Amino acid sequence: MTQKESYTYGYIYGYLSALLTAHATEYDRSGFKTQQGAMYPRRAFAQIHTAAMDKGIITQEVTRKLAALIDNINSIEEGPEPCQPLDMQGSWQMGYYHGNSGKPYPDSPDVAVLRKAKGLTQKQLAEMVGCDQAIISRAESGKGSEEWLKKILAALK
Repeated sequence: MTQKESYTYGYIYGYLSALLTAHATEYDRSGFKTQQGAMYPRRAFAQIHTAAMDKGIITQEVTRKLAALIDNINSIEEGPEPCQPLDMQGSWQMGYYHGNSGKPYPDSPDVAVLRKAKGLTQKQLAEMVGCDQAIISRAESGKGSEEWLKKILAALK
């Protein structure tokens, strides 16, 4: 497993953990131990994905985001999962905190940088796209919908 793959597993775990916390008031955070997730990322992914499926939060948008994230994972080892070395656990933890806080995945395009490179304000870009300035702001903070992000990126090409 590479550092990026470990980070990606952590990011997915954090992302789904945040969705579970936001959408299910009975969700018990102590039911998932992040230190074990860092040690055994594939097992943690299976646990959190199953919980998300059980709670019904795997929408089409979530599925698309997960599919894009999983594309960053290339090495799937067969057999029992070995405990990850500490440096990999650190990458997983960093991914977890970024995913849980709603930060965009690092490979996501930086909308603010692209917008500024075109010399546009958020308001001007919103007018081009046909949306409110708040939607542009959310896209720049990584909290916008995938649908709007696609429209915004198309306008910035």
